[in-house]
Parts: sequence; structure tokens; C-alpha cells
Amino acid sequence: MIVPNQTLCEVQNLAENCANALGVTRVGDKFAIRCRREHQDGVRAALLPESAFVGTPQVDEDQQIFILKNICNQFNKDELTAALKGSGWNAVALRPQGFNRWLIAAKEVPNGNHSVINGSIAIVEPLHRPKEVVPITMVAREISINTTTDGNNQVTSVSTTSRMAEFRAEIESQISGVVDQKLASAHAKIAELSQALEESRQNSEAQHRAIAADIGAFKDEQAFTRQKIHEVESSVSASSQAMMQQMQGLFAQMQQSIETTITNKLACRDSELGEKDKRQRTENPAKQDPFASRS
Repeated sequence: MIVPNQTLCEVQNLAENCANALGVTRVGDKFAIRCRREHQDGVRAALLPESAFVGTPQVDEDQQIFILKNICNQFNKDELTAALKGSGWNAVALRPQGFNRWLIAAKEVPNGNHSVINGSIAIVEPLHRPKEVVPITMVAREISINTTTDGNNQVTSVSTTSRMAEFRAEIESQISGVVDQKLASAHAKIAELSQALEESRQNSEAQHRAIAADIGAFKDEQAFTRQKIHEVESSVSASSQAMMQQMQGLFAQMQQSIETTITNKLACRDSELGEKDKRQRTENPAKQDPFASRS
């Protein structure tokens, strides 16, 4: 019975004052009081009176455990026990297992797999308990004796080896062989993985070098293209300037020729107008005299 939040001295005092206590033991980081199984409820009531108590029915050694299924009506333990006895089966209800299942203890097996309880057909099945595992005890009955004699010192040494030791040595050798085999296969797989990783690393480095070379070539081509574009721009600029100068020269020559032509035309016109005026004055002198009488 675990006693929480108590020191060793306090638990020892409680054990001395408890009639059915057998001693004090340690469970994990707590202390507990040892007692017999049949005295467990009394020790709990004496040590932990404030704890909740849930009664569990006791099952005798000659009783069997059965599962009662398909219980349609809702019964408590006493009512179900009375109903089972009323149906002719001397059984005791232990505890429910779900909505329509109960654990039943009885010394005798029912007559059939079905039982009628208050007009409802219930199914009775035996509870299959796990079989007890009987431990196997191995005893070494054969002992081999090995005797070795030293001829120089006349000393005889005797060594005995039991069959259990030989069996253990054989098992250890077999286990070590299996382990060595597994380790060898694991080392082989590790070597394969290492080789694959190394090949992958080499391929990656080669790809990186190829990409770096391509990038370098691309940069060189880009620089060469920029230089050519600059040269073309310079050539186009020089050609444009020369063309502009030529066009300006042509425009200047054209302007000069036009001005010369216009000047010559005006000079010729003025000369023609002067000669005409002179002819008119010579032919009609009266018009030349402003004071002449008009007819």
C-alpha cells in the first residue's frame, strides 16, 4: 500500500501502529507498507481513510468466470445475481463490461450457451484465461574436465567446463557470427553509399566547372558584343556628323546660288525697266514735262 507524501520515519510509525502491516518497502520515489492481500482493504481503511473505496468481489479458486452478453434490461449486481439464481443457475454477478455485458462467476457450467433472464435471451460464454507459462529450468549435469601437464615443472593443471558454459560459448559464437555477418553487410552497404556519394560529388563538381566555364565564355562574348556595339555607335555617330556637315554645306551652297540667281534676276529686271522708261520718255516728251497742258 503506497503512502504518498510521507517520509521514511513517518511511514515506519504508521506501519508500527497498523496491526496487519508486515513492513516498509520502497516503490519508485515513494514508500509503501507491505501486507497480505486479504488485509489490503483493512490497511487502506486504516492508513488512507479519506480515499475512495470500490469493493471488488472475490472469486474462489473453484469458480469459473463467464461472460454474459445481450443483457437487454438494466440490472445492478444484486438484481442480476437474483435473476441468474431464478433461472436455475447458481452464479454470482461480478461487474459489468459495457452496456450489455457482465462478468459472471459460478462453480458449475450452465446447461446451455443461452439463458433466459426476465424474458430476454442472454448468451453465456466462458472467459478464456491465458494459460500459465511454466518456466524452463536448465541444469548443467555434464562437466568436462581438461587436464594439462607441464613436463618441465611437473605441474598438472585441471580445468572443468560445464555443459552450460559450453552451450553459452556456442550461443555466443553463433551470435557473434551473425552479428559479424550483419556488420559486414552493413559495412558493404556503407561503402556502396560512400562510393555513390563520392561519384555524385565528382559529377556535381564537374557540372559546376562546366557551368562556370560556360558563364565565363558568356561574359567574354558579352564584353566583345559591348565593344562591337560601342564601335558601331562611334562609327554611326561619326557618319552622322559627316553627313550633317555635308548637308549643311549643300544647304549653304544652295542658299548662295539661290541668292545669286535672285540678285541677277532683280538686276536684269531693273535694267529692263530703266530702258523701257527711257524709251517712253523719248517717244512722248509731253508726258515727261509735269507742267505741260493736258489735252
